[in-house]
Amino acid sequence: MALKKSELVFVARSHVNDPNYVLGLVGFILSIVFMPLGLPISLSARHRSRALGLENEPAEWGVAISTVVLGLLVAAVVLGIAFTFIPRLVL
Repeated sequence: MALKKSELVFVARSHVNDPNYVLGLVGFILSIVFMPLGLPISLSARHRSRALGLENEPAEWGVAISTVVLGLLVAAVVLGIAFTFIPRLVL
């Protein structure tokens, strides 16, 4: 059975053939549960899949979620520090 060129692309981009799909899935779950560990795992899975020419959707989502949560955490820390010291500077 010979596959057409478009069918070969579909087979190559399927998550079944991606050896890093499970790593991306673990990174995605950890990005929701424990962000500091989920971000590097998701980044690693995304990098490894891209090196093979594949796309790892759970890793992409893990990177996005971890980045948003990290941004919110940094903003909360900066605002906390600012509102702690600004009243002392004004008075």
